[in-house]
Amino acid sequence: MEAAPRRPRAIGWWLIFTLPLGLSTWAAFLWAGLRTRRRDLLVSALIYGLLALVAVVASSADPHGAGRRIAEGVLPTLWIVGIVHALLVRRDVAVQLALADPAARARAEYVAARRAYGRELLAHDPALARQLGVGRPDRPGIDSFALVDVNHADAAALAVVPGLGADEVRRILEHRERGQQFASAEELAGFLDLPPAVLGPLADATVFDVGS
Repeated sequence: MEAAPRRPRAIGWWLIFTLPLGLSTWAAFLWAGLRTRRRDLLVSALIYGLLALVAVVASSADPHGAGRRIAEGVLPTLWIVGIVHALLVRRDVAVQLALADPAARARAEYVAARRAYGRELLAHDPALARQLGVGRPDRPGIDSFALVDVNHADAAALAVVPGLGADEVRRILEHRERGQQFASAEELAGFLDLPPAVLGPLADATVFDVGS
C-alpha cells in the first residue's frame, strides 16, 4: 500500500511551556493558534498570558507577602492546566499543523488524488483496476493506489485501515469465508458496529470490489 503522509508528532508544540514553570504556557498556545488559525487557541493564549502577567506583577509588587503567595499559586496551576489542555487538543492541533506545512499538504493531496483515481478505475474499468492491483497492497509489485479492498485484501492489509482492530479484521475474514461481501463503508461500519467518527477515515482508505 502506498505510504500515506507521515503522522505528525502530536506533543512537540506544547513542550516549550514545560520549561519555565507556567510562564510560557501562553506562548505555546499563541504559536499553535497562529499556525492553525484556531480562535480557541488564541483566546487560550490570551487568558494564560494575562494570568501569568498577573502572577509576575503581584510577585514583583509584594515579593515577600501576598503577591508572592499569589504567584506561587497561579503559576503551578497555570502550568498543570496548560499541560492538560494541550493533551486534550494535541492530536487535532498536530494534524492541523502538518497540513499548514506545504510539503505535508502536498503529500496529503497526492494520496487523495491517487485514491480518487483508483476508485474511478474500479468503477469504470474494474478489469484493469484488478490487474493493476487497486486496493490490494497484499500483492507484491503492484500499485494499490493507497487503498484497501475490504472484500479481497489479506488480514495484514486490513489491519492498517482506520477503525479496524484485530477483532474487526477477524469478523471481516469470517464474513468473507461465508461467501459474503461488503458493498460500502457504511455497510461495513454497520456490520462491525463502529462509532460514527470512524466512518470518514474508513471510507477514505477503502474500496469494495464486489465483482470478483
